[in-house]
Amino acid sequence: MELHADPLSVEAFHPYGSIISPDEEIATYTSSHGVAENNANQGTAVKLLSVSRVQNSSRAAVPHLNLFRCRTRGRISQGQSWQIAVPLLEQHPQSSQTFIPMGVDSDAVAYIVVVASALPNDASKPDMSTARAFLCRGNQAVTYGEGVWHAPMIAISQEEARTHIDFAVLIYENDSPGHPELDCVEYQLDRPIEVTVTV
Repeated sequence: MELHADPLSVEAFHPYGSIISPDEEIATYTSSHGVAENNANQGTAVKLLSVSRVQNSSRAAVPHLNLFRCRTRGRISQGQSWQIAVPLLEQHPQSSQTFIPMGVDSDAVAYIVVVASALPNDASKPDMSTARAFLCRGNQAVTYGEGVWHAPMIAISQEEARTHIDFAVLIYENDSPGHPELDCVEYQLDRPIEVTVTV
């Protein structure tokens, strides 16, 4: 399977979860409600409610804010194409998972997400007909919906010197004694997904 990474947007990602995209969401709010008022922090901030949905269907799980330091897998140059093979997908059947990039320029390309819905009659397998790839900027966070199949994080960079990207990651995990599992299932693909990225 070959996929081309499309720019991440609220509407395009909706079937797979939700995103946090300040420029897009403030522009949408402004076009719907007029000029966005400074309605928080004593008039110094704009507050948009419930932009990303956190999910959890396990009573034993608790919210964890983890830190991922992801090595960059390639460098993207303006006008150039870059490819990567994705050999497996993973899902979290009982929790959403939010990745928030840290310390990356808001306009810079920062990472790629590859997603697929679960098969309607067998959630233990991805429905490859729904697979999509998205190109994400430094000021965009992504929330994979509960049970959504996704590739492990693919960090990339437009800066030659950048070797990694840090992410704050919110997920519900069962950390009670005797239950070491972290609600993560992997699915090895018969053939890797070939993702092409063009900036």
